[in-house]
Amino acid sequence: MATPVATDAPWKKLAGARRVQAEMRALQRGPLAAAGSSPFISHIAPVGDEVNRWRFRVSHFDEDVPAGQLLNRDLRDLGRKFGQDYLLMEVR
Repeated sequence: MATPVATDAPWKKLAGARRVQAEMRALQRGPLAAAGSSPFISHIAPVGDEVNRWRFRVSHFDEDVPAGQLLNRDLRDLGRKFGQDYLLMEVR
């Protein structure tokens, strides 16, 4: 089987805020946000006007490990009680 050839990411030719925005758009479309990926990462967006500060949701952790099963159960319980069945994370 042939190994796929990696292509250069389009944002590598950019700099500063344009590069960060291009990377964020790629994440929004990419495999991290694909249905069925574990964990499922969605709603990737900058916080306000800060391109170096992002907020995103994480859910549907790996059911093959006990910690993922427990986390998914807790998130389901929180979803039923409070309407939020995901972790909201923010990075800089």
